[in-house]
Order: sequence, then structure tokens, then C-alpha cells
Amino acid sequence: MIDLTAVYKLVWDKLDKLSCNIYDYIPYGLLDFPYAYIGGFYTKEDNTKDTEGISCELYVNIISAYRGRTEVLGLMNEVNSLMKQDLSNEEYTIFVRQGRHTTMKEKDEVGWGKNDNNVFYHAVLVFDIKIYKNKIL
Repeated sequence: MIDLTAVYKLVWDKLDKLSCNIYDYIPYGLLDFPYAYIGGFYTKEDNTKDTEGISCELYVNIISAYRGRTEVLGLMNEVNSLMKQDLSNEEYTIFVRQGRHTTMKEKDEVGWGKNDNNVFYHAVLVFDIKIYKNKIL
């Protein structure tokens, strides 16, 4: 069985090198912009004849209160660069492919932010990941 906790830790250890804070959850009222958080982590079985594997979709979200898209686009580049690095280890072979990415301008309806009418930029980066368990000889 593939240990999803171990795989998640491999991803987390890479993304923890971002120049902004990264969270596994969003603390209520967080105003420490910019920040990133790991959103959805969807998996399905992807076994082959003789190898155990899973396919995943990993969602990474970035929130920026900076005027314009410059900051959020720069952080998207950082995430892409980190996710292109090899995540494999002695237990798992991991292939990461950049999926679709989206940036959008949103309005903070709760009123947490105090900038430009509470407008912020939100990026969603989706990565397609294949994880295969290495055979231990």
C-alpha cells in the first residue's frame, strides 16, 4: 500500500521552500499576505501488472493582496520550479506534470483585507502526479 502521508510529506518538504508561508489549512482571519496552501489532493488507483501505483491531482492555492498580478505570478513560477524537482525517493518513484493553472481577481466579502476595496488575487495550480512503489529487493 502506498503511504499517502509519506508522499504528502515529500510534496510539503518541497513547497516549504517557497518565499511565502504555506499552510495545510487556512487560519481564520489570516492577513499575512502573500501565502499559499495545499487544497485538494485527489487520488485513484493506478496499478500496473507488477507495480503498485496511484494517480493524484494536487491543488496548490496562492493568495496575494499585492496590487496587480506580479506577486501571484512570481509565486506561481516558484511553485512550478519546486514541483519540477525530483520528488522520488528510495520507496517511491514520482512523476509530476504541470496541469492547468488559473489566476483570478476576487473580492474579500468578509472584510479581512484592508487594501483596495478588499481585492486580492487567487491562483490555483493543479499538478498531475503519478506515484509508483519501488520494488524492494
